[in-house]
Amino acid sequence: MLKRKAVSSMRAAMAAFNSPLDDGRVTAVLLHLQHTFEMLMKAALVQQRTPGVFDKETGRSIGFARCLHEARSAARLKLTEEEAGTLRPRTPCATTNSTGSPSSTRASCTFTREPQ
Repeated sequence: MLKRKAVSSMRAAMAAFNSPLDDGRVTAVLLHLQHTFEMLMKAALVQQRTPGVFDKETGRSIGFARCLHEARSAARLKLTEEEAGTLRPRTPCATTNSTGSPSSTRASCTFTREPQ
């Protein structure tokens, strides 16, 4: 399931990249690639039997920040701090809408890149 979602997001990123429309291309490609990496990291965590990737009560998986933390802690994944910093969102993707209730606005996510 996670691999299938990663492949789907990668295809969407390639479609956005190759789109004749330039408006929002960079944002769309980066968001789809971030989702691809997230799904692949979660799949790797599941494959090495990391506990707690999925919540059995809600059926939901861990968030991206926790996924990065778990991948950094996993010896077999070998995700460095620099690599995690490149992928890490600077601000949370979950925001509140005008009524104060939670809403997910993936387009409002910004990503940090460590200086080289």
